[in-house]
Amino acid sequence: MDVGGKLILVNDCRHRVLALWHDARIEDDRRPIDVDQALQAMHAYADHHRNGVKAATTTMKSTSIISLLLGLLLLASCGINPSMTSDREVKAAYSDVLDQYGERLDLAADASTLARKYLPAGSLALAQVDDSREAVAALHASPEFVDTPASFDRFDIAQRQLTEAISQLMVACEGVRRLNNEPKFRALQSRLASSAGRIALARDRYDDAARRYNASLHHFSSGLPSGVPFDLADAIHAGRDKPTFPVKDSSPVHRHPRTDFGALRGSLRV
Repeated sequence: MDVGGKLILVNDCRHRVLALWHDARIEDDRRPIDVDQALQAMHAYADHHRNGVKAATTTMKSTSIISLLLGLLLLASCGINPSMTSDREVKAAYSDVLDQYGERLDLAADASTLARKYLPAGSLALAQVDDSREAVAALHASPEFVDTPASFDRFDIAQRQLTEAISQLMVACEGVRRLNNEPKFRALQSRLASSAGRIALARDRYDDAARRYNASLHHFSSGLPSGVPFDLADAIHAGRDKPTFPVKDSSPVHRHPRTDFGALRGSLRV
């Protein structure tokens, strides 16, 4: 309590004692004042007043904190807090990534089935594709992975390993003349190349959504008033930075230029 408050309390106590003195004198001018009673009354009044001040101070602090929280929640409902709408946008973008990778997983199975008819038994390229497919499937990826960076990274690594395995399988298949001339193999190469383009686009869209979310999250947190006794950003939303893809996932199809020997022989004729 400051000095002014203490002076007010002393004056109140003094007036209380004088009032007791006055009441006693009216009742009986000849009766002496009980000093102990007066002092007890003064202390009781002082304690009561002090408790009242503490209660009022606590109430004011609680009211201020509640008002601040309500104000921030109202701001969040107006779109400042990114943890609702933007979170759904990020997960929707990641869901598209999963869909594109799901289609690529089916194409990898088709490539493995087709190549198995032409490649020798125990082919390392086939084994790598099969192992990579199983590793991807075992992760059971879902949009919730964006909330768990470790799961997000494991899925990304597994998919890039599958990309490399498919690429090695395509190289091995191109070394088999009969398979290389197979129309189904050419069609499969084209579908894998198209799939790689869609995957790259979906990954870029997800990264853009995640960066927008992270930027708005940091902007909201930095806009909180100074001196707040706890992190109100954490109290209002449990969002954290969404992970992004660290590197590109390249296409598994690397077509080598084909030499048209017929045209070459024709150009050499004199």
